Amino acid sequence: MKREVLILGPTLPELVDMSVQLGPASYTTIVAETRAPFEYMSPPGGQAPDGVIMKLNGRENVADFRALLYRHPSTSFVFLAEEFPPRASIARVVAQHSAALMRASESPLAIVATLIALIYQKQGASA
Repeated sequence: MKREVLILGPTLPELVDMSVQLGPASYTTIVAETRAPFEYMSPPGGQAPDGVIMKLNGRENVADFRALLYRHPSTSFVFLAEEFPPRASIARVVAQHSAALMRASESPLAIVATLIALIYQKQGASA
C-alpha cells in the first residue's frame, strides 16, 4: 500500500527536489507551494497524510505546533527551520510528539530519510 507524503514550503524547486528523493514506488507525494504551511494543514476532514515535510516561515509559535501535532497524531512530521537551533519551547513540543526539526539547508536526501524513519517508527514497517 502506498503511503502519502505532503511536502509544504514557499519554494517549489526545493520541494520538488525532496519529492524526487521519495521516488514513485512507495509514496504518493503531494507538493504544495505555500508561505503559510500551518494554515494549509488546518482544514479538518479528509484523511491525514502519513508524513509531512514542512518548511517553516519563522512566524510559528508553540501553540501552532501543539495544535497541529494534536490534530494529526498519526502523521509523522519533519519541520525545516531557517534559524537553528529553534526556540527551546518549540523543540520540546516537537520532540514530545516524535517529530523532527532540521536545518532547512540540510540535503533533501537526509530530510527524506528522516521522514521515512519517522513514518516506520510511528506506523511500523508492516503498516
